[in-house]
Amino acid sequence: MPEFYDNVEIYYLGEDVAYYSCYRYKKIVDSGARYSIASDYPAGGVHPAFLIFQTGATREYYMDPNSLRNEAEKMTRKQLIDGISIGGCDQMGRLNETGTIEVGKNADMLITHHNLETCSDEEIYYGQYVEMILIDGKETY
Repeated sequence: MPEFYDNVEIYYLGEDVAYYSCYRYKKIVDSGARYSIASDYPAGGVHPAFLIFQTGATREYYMDPNSLRNEAEKMTRKQLIDGISIGGCDQMGRLNETGTIEVGKNADMLITHHNLETCSDEEIYYGQYVEMILIDGKETY
């Protein structure tokens, strides 16, 4: 039943509400509210962070133009990076330890193959892979 789960909001809310009223994250971010971006989805063919990033930047699910949801809610790459890094650490109460690159903080980083701020939308989804993961400055992957 993948189609059902991919379009569950259409099934329950109808197409108009699903396409234009759901997932209004940019409106929240633009309001100045504190935010974090993550997922509780435990499985998938790509790292969930890359899928979240690609969906937030394009408003398309799995680079499928037929799945476009509320194009006005596209977020900037910077907003997405901040939500995944700074916002997540802030939400967990760890922003004084990690989440930004600063002297005295833990060197917790995920290094990707492409520059997420400048790569194409397709490269986010199709061409992204992790080069290295650092935890407390030590290479763990």
